[in-house]
Amino acid sequence: MKRFLIKLSCVAILWLIPLYIFQYGYDTISLRHDNVWPRSDMSKAYDEHVDADLIILGNSRAAQNYLPEVLDSVLSMKCCNLGLQGYPFDFTYNVMYRPYIQRNLMPKYIILDVAPWAYFDDVNPRYNLDLLPYINRPEFDFYIETCPELSVLFKYLPFKYRGHLVDCIDKVQTILSNKVEEPKNEYFKTNYFANEDHHPLECNSRIIELFKRFLDETKKKGVKMVIVCSPTHVKDGCSHFDMDEFHDMVDSLAENAGIPFLDYSTLYDSDTLFFKDPMHLKRYGRERFSKTIAMTLKSLW
Repeated sequence: MKRFLIKLSCVAILWLIPLYIFQYGYDTISLRHDNVWPRSDMSKAYDEHVDADLIILGNSRAAQNYLPEVLDSVLSMKCCNLGLQGYPFDFTYNVMYRPYIQRNLMPKYIILDVAPWAYFDDVNPRYNLDLLPYINRPEFDFYIETCPELSVLFKYLPFKYRGHLVDCIDKVQTILSNKVEEPKNEYFKTNYFANEDHHPLECNSRIIELFKRFLDETKKKGVKMVIVCSPTHVKDGCSHFDMDEFHDMVDSLAENAGIPFLDYSTLYDSDTLFFKDPMHLKRYGRERFSKTIAMTLKSLW
């Protein structure tokens, strides 16, 4: 029995050592390449000392539809974009906003970009191997608790890469080979959520309650905030959501909190000159929209 346990221990050690080496390599490579998502977005909240006057929060529309340098020049203030694509508002709040204010001075101003798909309780965070380098940080306890595919065991080897080791190896190879897709200049239609059944908005849902607390929290800290719905391609971008219901809800919450709600969702209507897909603007559209929102905020603030 003793000999068997010794052999078993040796096998376990020999199996774990390569995994620890791989973990070190995977985390190091992922965290050192600034142009790789999510590192490119999350470094501003976790690694850099920014102390911005203005921060932008939201999901991919916040990350892609605003140009901080344009806001900087028009408003004469330091702007930092903390938009993180692909996740609902509670994820933005817990793993972007809170880590940022723990490491930086409280901003004087906040732009919160809103979209209906970020406020559904049933749109849970998905397991994403790109987030594994961050999984041991305390801020990601929220992700572990919320994502149904994860548990606290994922903080430890060998569970961390369970079922996804090959995908992680492919990810490392992709990063090292510097494969970058050429940006598409033409408009392309993406049928978001085409096969998903989204429930009507629940005004008292967990995420909406967190949204309300966030508005109260920032107001008490003296932060000036605006809630913005950035441009959406009217024909292709709203087919799976009741945008009127969502706007009415946000408008009501903003009014109760004494916060301006700027609805630019139909600003460019269905003009594909401005959009690279139904939810996101091309460079030309980003520049033009950033100037528009900056001039509005200049008169407002």
